[in-house]
Amino acid sequence: MPIEPLVTAERVAEHFGVSVGTVNAWVRARRIPCLRPSRRVVRFHLSEVESALQQVIQSDRAEKTGRAP
Repeated sequence: MPIEPLVTAERVAEHFGVSVGTVNAWVRARRIPCLRPSRRVVRFHLSEVESALQQVIQSDRAEKTGRAP
């Protein structure tokens, strides 16, 4: 199984069509998983971010419709 490379917040923003500020807000809100090799450096696995965002979307939809996820 190949190892997925770590990517920057810039790459995550580009991939999802959002700003780097939005990616940083998702990190602060703990909506997406990240790795912090140091205090200022943040890296991501795109597949993990995608999975986390899918869960957020499903949860938001369930809240709007009044159904459990």
